[in-house]
Amino acid sequence: MNDWVAEQGYARGDMSFDFVDPETGEQRAILNLVWPNGIQTELSEPVAVLLGESAELISLASSAGYRCFTATGEFKTYVNRLSVSGRGVAAE
Repeated sequence: MNDWVAEQGYARGDMSFDFVDPETGEQRAILNLVWPNGIQTELSEPVAVLLGESAELISLASSAGYRCFTATGEFKTYVNRLSVSGRGVAAE
C-alpha cells in the first residue's frame, strides 16, 4: 500500500506506528500503516490502514481521530478521490 500511495504522488505513511496516549504517554497500540497528518499533509484527515485487526483496535484508532480502512479497495478509492477532488478531503 505504501508503494502504491507513493506512486500516486503522496508521501509514504508510517509503518508499525506506535500509538501513544497523548495524556499519559502510555503506548496504546501499534497501528499497521498511518498518515498521522493526512495523505495530503495537513490538508486531509489522519488515516490508518488496519488490515486484519480487531474491532477494538479499529475503534481505538477511530476514537483518536483516524479515518480507518480495513480493506485495500476502500483505501485506494479514498486516495483516488483525493486526487480527483484536489481539495484535500475525499468526497464520501
